[in-house]
Amino acid sequence: MSNQKFTYGSDPELCLFDKEKNRIVSSIPVLKRDKNNPIDLGKGIRMYFDNVLVETSFPPTETKEKFISELKYVLTKMHKFLGNRYQLIPKAAHFYDNEELKDEKAWEAGCDPNFDFWEERINTPIEFTNNLRTGSCHFHVGNEKLTELETRHTALKLMDIFLGCSSVIFDKDKSSKTRRVYYGASGEFRPTDYGLEYRVISPYVLNSPKLMELSLDLIDYSLSNLENGEKIIKSIKPEEVKTAINKCNKKLAEKILSQVSLPTKLIDRVKKDYKFKKLHQEWGI
Repeated sequence: MSNQKFTYGSDPELCLFDKEKNRIVSSIPVLKRDKNNPIDLGKGIRMYFDNVLVETSFPPTETKEKFISELKYVLTKMHKFLGNRYQLIPKAAHFYDNEELKDEKAWEAGCDPNFDFWEERINTPIEFTNNLRTGSCHFHVGNEKLTELETRHTALKLMDIFLGCSSVIFDKDKSSKTRRVYYGASGEFRPTDYGLEYRVISPYVLNSPKLMELSLDLIDYSLSNLENGEKIIKSIKPEEVKTAINKCNKKLAEKILSQVSLPTKLIDRVKKDYKFKKLHQEWGI
């Protein structure tokens, strides 16, 4: 499928920081709109609360370059809507103050099931038992071939190997390990009528256009290996991939990427020590 065209999309979930209160707060009383009645930011861009986090969705793009450009535009529109008081924070997991969880919607988990492509099973639904909430950066990839079960699962396994394991190395958010106890574990996805939704990656990739570009390049590299996918998958141990991702085990992740011969140009970018300013500064908004 090296010559196939893909579409790229995402529905990031971010924490909301209140500058007046000087802490992360629930987005429910700020946005007042959920996904069933979203805020319309124009051009198909929607913003709404998902549990206590801020979520956005926007139309898919046909190139990685267009995706980066569109995401910058989306973040700009969100930033403008929220005004000077609030700031978007790409944090993997956060324990919220009790007063931020008074609304009953703060205790609602997603109603749509998600699946494990390694085990080919439905994941057990999450029930909130404490004040921990988690963010994410789901990647949506579209192509007619990816609607076929076998091809879709091969693509997802390759994405876990190349992107999932790489994220363990480049994601420096200390809360990412906590997140994966509850959410975004290896193998987590949803099938779609256009392809797939990969649900493993944390919002850390939203920190910088460079990190987002790296993530998309790793997705593309995964998809470019579909024809040779089964050979690559057989060269690793699925349990090691799961352990590397779920336990944020960098040494094991590096071992797996070495086994599958991730190109030097990509591995160098994965291992790079990225330094970030605040999200709005990195994206120039």
